[in-house]
Amino acid sequence: MKRWIFYLFVFVGLHVFYFYTTKSSIQNLQERDTPWSYSSKITSPNWSNPIKDDIFIIKDSSAAINYYKIIASSIEDSLTILPGKFTFKSQEGKDIYSDTWNYDFVNSSILYADTVERYSLDEFYALKKNAHSTHGYRYHPPKKVLDLPMFFFIPYLLAIKSIVAFFVIWLFGYLSNYIPIRSSLSRKLIWISFAFIFFIFLVECAEGVSLFVELRLPIYTKFLLTLLTLVVGVSYINNRWLHQLRFYDREAAKFLFIVLASFAVSLVATFLQFQLGLFTPSDIEHLSNFSLFNRLTYLMAPLTLPFSIILASGNFFNNFRIQYFKLRKEAKALKIAQNNELKFQAEIESLQAKINPHFLYNSLNSIASLAQEDPSKTEEMAMALSKFYKETTNRKDQHSVTVEEEMSLLKTYLEIEKIRFGDRLEVVIDCDASIKSQEIPRFLLQPLVENAIKYGYNAKENKTFVQVVAKKLEDKLVFKIIDHGTAFPDNLGTGYGLRSVQKKLKLFYPEKHELAFINSPEKQVYIEIMG
Repeated sequence: MKRWIFYLFVFVGLHVFYFYTTKSSIQNLQERDTPWSYSSKITSPNWSNPIKDDIFIIKDSSAAINYYKIIASSIEDSLTILPGKFTFKSQEGKDIYSDTWNYDFVNSSILYADTVERYSLDEFYALKKNAHSTHGYRYHPPKKVLDLPMFFFIPYLLAIKSIVAFFVIWLFGYLSNYIPIRSSLSRKLIWISFAFIFFIFLVECAEGVSLFVELRLPIYTKFLLTLLTLVVGVSYINNRWLHQLRFYDREAAKFLFIVLASFAVSLVATFLQFQLGLFTPSDIEHLSNFSLFNRLTYLMAPLTLPFSIILASGNFFNNFRIQYFKLRKEAKALKIAQNNELKFQAEIESLQAKINPHFLYNSLNSIASLAQEDPSKTEEMAMALSKFYKETTNRKDQHSVTVEEEMSLLKTYLEIEKIRFGDRLEVVIDCDASIKSQEIPRFLLQPLVENAIKYGYNAKENKTFVQVVAKKLEDKLVFKIIDHGTAFPDNLGTGYGLRSVQKKLKLFYPEKHELAFINSPEKQVYIEIMG
């Protein structure tokens, strides 16, 4: 099985696991008979404002548990109360935070005395005086909180939150691109600030958070520590190890790191909460009836396992988006490059196809002019021409040659011209040995040498002198075609040979070449190719 398929199964499996565990919890809640008419006051009952149908549960320092139900609100500074019939001990497995046990206080009339009692407010407040911990319920009109649509909706929350996290991470990344800061560290700090502010907004908007003012600092501290750990940690392992891996291996490692790092930070932060006394005794007692998983979920909030999966999933979705558009961009660039390559090949082949007939035409004219004057030279020239074309036509699909190969072609060509002009043609080739393996466009120099022979005749010397120089100047290739003919005119017209040289230089070395026609101190065609 391919690794990316395995990673996909694990990723989907985590969401399916959460789906079924959440679905099972909801089913258990719906199967209970409670009308959910009471809501728990998580911190403590509202002793300052008791109203009808309020239920107060009190545990004193001796672990005795008593309970009371308000029958009538305050009338002339007194309350009508129905006391509980029994006194329980926490050692009996009873706890004032147990939802299952407190369900009896809400719904079972046999747990209460048969007669009511009247308490003054002072007597009522005295009940709390020696209390170790208190709890309570307030009556609400009956309504079914978990209706059928909600039953089907809640299990999908993890996937929905993961998608929301993806859009949030995407948004933060998009906004950070418009901040004029180039430093990678500064961008990370800005990203952390965005995320932290957004998290505070979510927490402050959450229902019931105002009851936990004392827990805000630990919650915000946990999240900030997690952000710092994840941003710095993911950046470090990505630069150190993960950048060499394939995309799916890299993202699987990041996903695992985010989940484990969030869990580790939450454990350390929870331990520090214990050490700093940020969990009250009632918090700890409240957890005694929870399963181990629910205890961890409570203590590690908000950095629970589902929260870590949400962060990791959101990060993966965003990286997948980046990778997808990166591949699309690369595919588009590759297609453009392929089209440009095809266009390049077509233009070079077109140039080459025109150069060969052009050269052949000139050579045949030379042979024709020698046919009546010197038949032996005609034969020699025809054989040299045959040799030249044999060398060139064997390189049909080769558009580049080494400097050494180009010089060899020039020598073969010059043999033909030497037969034609005899002693009236003097050619010197000066090629630096260090550049012989460098590649240049095929037939780059031949048209220039041909023009130099054509226009390089010096009447005083009664000969044509041509010098070909090829050398390296720093990181540049330099070619000079020097002749002793008349100077280049100001408005230099270009034949097809010169135009072909110009086009080749533009195709092979765009913005990285120079072609100049120089008259002083010596007449030359100067070509410079930058490395």
